Amino acid sequence: MPFLLIDTNNEIALFVYLLVILLAFDTVYTFMSSANFVLGYEIAFTKKERANLSIYANLFNAIATGIVMAATLIFLYGQDGGTNPMLYPALFILSMITTTVIITASFIVKEKPYLKFEEPLGLKEGIMLCFKNKPWLIASFVTFFTTITNTILLTGLLYYITIILTPPIPLVIVALLGIFASFIVFIGLLNKMLEKYGLKYTFMICITIGIIGFFSIFFIGWNIFPGWNIYFAFIPLILVAVGYGSLSIINPTVTGECIDYDEKETGKRREVTYGGIGALITKPAISIANALFLFMIEFFVLIQMQEGDNLLTQNWD
Repeated sequence: MPFLLIDTNNEIALFVYLLVILLAFDTVYTFMSSANFVLGYEIAFTKKERANLSIYANLFNAIATGIVMAATLIFLYGQDGGTNPMLYPALFILSMITTTVIITASFIVKEKPYLKFEEPLGLKEGIMLCFKNKPWLIASFVTFFTTITNTILLTGLLYYITIILTPPIPLVIVALLGIFASFIVFIGLLNKMLEKYGLKYTFMICITIGIIGFFSIFFIGWNIFPGWNIYFAFIPLILVAVGYGSLSIINPTVTGECIDYDEKETGKRREVTYGGIGALITKPAISIANALFLFMIEFFVLIQMQEGDNLLTQNWD
């Protein structure tokens, strides 16, 4: 809530404030996410168990994402360019609830006792051995680009629905619920796919489904069918959610296999090291994704405005 501390009309002060908050938040979040990253691999050791664990984790993540999107729609959509006055109190209450849950959980969850007594590798040696892990390097290369894709997708989804498709609010909610339900149904099939096709080919199948969805948006995902655009766009959005959403379940399983390989080579369990080094890959990917999204939004909106497309300008305002 910057307006409590600085003049929000001062762009420099607002930028500095945002930068400090982001650095503080991201530092604490990295500590927390690295610890959380470890837990799954300590709880589960087989491919099937890790996939199951990822499924449950992603169900909760999907619900959390739905809450965030719903809050955005309720407090920002259809407000005539303004903000619902209940936005800040609602976000404050939500942040207090989530913070309480996280802190409480940190006292309940315990790591395996023997790991406390295992002598860790030195910082330099630990990092060097990570980059000698060829399977992990390949997986990280893929993760870098899927992170960019997922970040742009989650950031742009509400813009796409509310500005390009411009449906009534009830249809927006129905569309989001439909996408969520389709994702839930599909992840129920993932274990069977893993058993039948294996981890690598299941991964490739999911990516292919997502790519088909993204390409389909170019052909049936906009105002080419006036009055029916939201219904036709529903098809590629389901494919994208199913394809790329499933990668969030499979990726931890792939990473677990890479860490198992590292343990075989080094004799150490080094999940935290991989969690920290992994952040050096995902954080730049997220930054690049947000920068690309903002650039594309500004570039294409400006082009449309120059061409006199008042509809898009009006919707944007």
